[in-house]
Amino acid sequence: MRWTLQHKANAAILIAFLLIAAIYVAIQLPFQRVVMASALKQTETLLHSLVERDREPLANEIFEGRKRAIMLRIGQMRTVEGILNIGVFDHTGRLLVTDGPGPADPLLAPGDIPDPGSAVRIRRGRLDGDPILVYVQAIEVVSERIGFIRINYSLAKITRQQRTSYLIFGCLLGSIFFIMLVLLNYLLSRVVINPVTSLRDAMQRMHSGALGGQVEVKSMDEIGDLTRTFNQMSADLALYYQHIEEQNRVLKQSEKRLSDERERLDVTLRSIADGVIATDMQGRVVLMNHSAEALVGYRLADALGSPITVVFRVIDEDAGAAIENPVERVLRTGKVTDPAGNTSLITKDGRHRSISASGAPIIDNEGAIIGAILVFQDVTQKRLIEEEMAQMRVYLKNIIDSMPSMLVSVNEEGVIVEWNEAASRITGITAMEAIGREVWQVVPFLEKFRAPMQEVIATRSPREFHHEVQGSGEDEEFHNVSLFPLIANCVQGVVIRVDNITEMEKKEQQLRQAQKMETIGTLAGGLAHDFNNILGGITGSLSLIKFKLTQDHAMDRDFMLKYLGIMEEAGKRAADLVAQLLSISRKQELHFESVDLNSTIDHVMQICSNSFDKSIDLDVRHSAAKALVSASPTQMEQVLLNLCVNAAHAMTTMRGEDEHQGGRLTVSLRKIYGDAAFRATHPEAGEIQYWVLSVQDTGVGMETKTVAKIFDPFFTTKDKDKGTGLGLAMVYNIVRQHSGFIDVYSEPGVGSTFNVYLPVFEEEATAAGTDPDQEIPRGEGLILVADDEDMIRETARAILEECGYSVVLAANGEEALRIFRERHKEIRAVLLDMIMPRMSGKETYQEIKAIDPEVKVLFSSGFKQDERVESVLELGVQGFVQKPYTLHELSRAMHRVVAA
Repeated sequence: MRWTLQHKANAAILIAFLLIAAIYVAIQLPFQRVVMASALKQTETLLHSLVERDREPLANEIFEGRKRAIMLRIGQMRTVEGILNIGVFDHTGRLLVTDGPGPADPLLAPGDIPDPGSAVRIRRGRLDGDPILVYVQAIEVVSERIGFIRINYSLAKITRQQRTSYLIFGCLLGSIFFIMLVLLNYLLSRVVINPVTSLRDAMQRMHSGALGGQVEVKSMDEIGDLTRTFNQMSADLALYYQHIEEQNRVLKQSEKRLSDERERLDVTLRSIADGVIATDMQGRVVLMNHSAEALVGYRLADALGSPITVVFRVIDEDAGAAIENPVERVLRTGKVTDPAGNTSLITKDGRHRSISASGAPIIDNEGAIIGAILVFQDVTQKRLIEEEMAQMRVYLKNIIDSMPSMLVSVNEEGVIVEWNEAASRITGITAMEAIGREVWQVVPFLEKFRAPMQEVIATRSPREFHHEVQGSGEDEEFHNVSLFPLIANCVQGVVIRVDNITEMEKKEQQLRQAQKMETIGTLAGGLAHDFNNILGGITGSLSLIKFKLTQDHAMDRDFMLKYLGIMEEAGKRAADLVAQLLSISRKQELHFESVDLNSTIDHVMQICSNSFDKSIDLDVRHSAAKALVSASPTQMEQVLLNLCVNAAHAMTTMRGEDEHQGGRLTVSLRKIYGDAAFRATHPEAGEIQYWVLSVQDTGVGMETKTVAKIFDPFFTTKDKDKGTGLGLAMVYNIVRQHSGFIDVYSEPGVGSTFNVYLPVFEEEATAAGTDPDQEIPRGEGLILVADDEDMIRETARAILEECGYSVVLAANGEEALRIFRERHKEIRAVLLDMIMPRMSGKETYQEIKAIDPEVKVLFSSGFKQDERVESVLELGVQGFVQKPYTLHELSRAMHRVVAA
């Protein structure tokens, strides 16, 4: 194939076109990518600002699980153009609510969950064949994720803009190729057409407007000159025309870029949820987006050119007075204005909206201010929510402050963060003084709970401490302390509740004492009978001995020893009965020790056998081994005695006059283990061993609804004036204090069974004790005996002289003090009665101790648990002996004091 000029020209045009196209593509495609990236970035910024605006309230709603509130909030978000679907998920990625067409996946795709170091994940995808932007942001509060929000945003509009740009790009390349082809044909015509034809055709083309055509000069004659002149003129015209065309092309490109920029600006403004208004230097409206139109009530067409003060009217929300328009302030100062609080916008129709507005100057390329821009948003709902939250905080604080319990919240380090009014009232320390300090510095009593607080934080399980004692003597107080785990704003801590139960404890002690006295009253008849029997043995023996002495009847040694033994045994029985009465009636502190329930049963059964109606048969079933529990011996006896007294009443006084009186009272002991089956029916039980103390009677029995109330204070099934209803209430409280529990089975007409469960106490084995030495310890020296009873003084003198001591007697405290003051250097010890006229034993002891601080004193009294005796023992006396005492008891007690 032979290459013609036309072929060469076409090839040159093609090469030039390809070069130009490559250069243009190299310039245009990155530009298009930048434009596309800018549009996507603006979209991402829009979505981020949309989420950030409502992130905090949305976090609260997710945390509180208020799906309706979440639905309303994302419904407002969907008003933004381009948003197809919004889904809200909890922190595990499980869908809570969704709004709009599109997927309603129950779980958030793992690929859409942002990485731990990032709060946002963005990807592009397709929905129903259309391109979309999937925007996922983690909802975090103090770096802890509590949920996610996913927004599907349509990219259809951006894609259409990109396609339009590419179409224009293709058309432009085609135009360039066409121009090059025309130039080629023009060059060919110059080569192949003779100068005249070429000149004629060129003139015709010039006449028709085809400037720039050149005719080949083939000769130097006039035609050549004309051709050169024509060529020059044609070239000049073509150059001028090309310059104009270039200017037109540049102008069109500038107009196109300006149009695109305006369109992007318009799209951006329409997409912004906040209201945006732009003004010129005179404060006249030149631009307003859709959100602004919706908020102020004016259309842009109506507001264009109007003063900003007409379109955007604001007043102070609290005072109701007009305030300076933010635009006016910007144009006056040339500075950005911060959002003003408590601002109310008056709309076109006269409604009021709470808004947050800020303004900024618009500055041109030369730095001159050409106008102002106003950005504002409706915060009415936000203000209402904030007010409701503030009211709720005040309401909750009022509730906490109105509680009588002392409530203190501390963090992990024990630093106080909350302090209620009760705490201020009890401690005298205000919240301002307490908050920020360690709780044990403010309340030293709580130092002992430092370790339990850390345990509560670690396990998130509450702890309770009952009957905690603070102070001593008259200042002694009892408290219940509860520790509750607290997690707020990702900060762990403890809520401490302290209840002062001193009054309740004192009343409970009074109730227990009253119930003890009721029990004593119940037993009084039987005990009186037993006392009469004892006194009968003593008075009968004495009358017989006295008769023989007055009649001068001979009495041998065996006769005297026999009746003296009878009187001694009667005296011991009387002392035992008094001790039993005192043991169940005395008030004392709760001291736990190892107690054998077998001994408790023996002690109580002895009282019951002496006092119960003889129609009641007592059946006692001991445990073969020691039944050891950690308990107060007196309170264990009170529990069993109360149950036995109630059982006796159920078989006697609670029956009708025509009914059979009496029955069988069975007291037994057995051991059980709290296995799973037992704990299933006894929720109070633990996985430990228990001693079961059972009291069974064949009395009147009770119905189920009655059994449910028997442990309530003052509830009784007995007739009026025959019971206070305190017995079983006291039994219940005592058993609970000993970490035990009770169950009851009863049937009307059959009887009742009370089972008391007490934890087994494992006591270390001890060496077997030996019998005390029956020999009388002897001594020497002068002993001062002070007692107001003549019989007691003479008995003490006889016993002490029998032991080898010398004795001097005093009938009261004053006489004892006088004798001690005169003879204290020779007195080795003092036997001092507690209760004496004129001067008590305590006062006497204090006076003689002032004379001789090294004095040795042995106190005596008929009741050791008397508070006065306890107070004297605390002063430092060397010993105590309880009346009535025997020769062996007094001799051993005095020997210990003298030898001390």
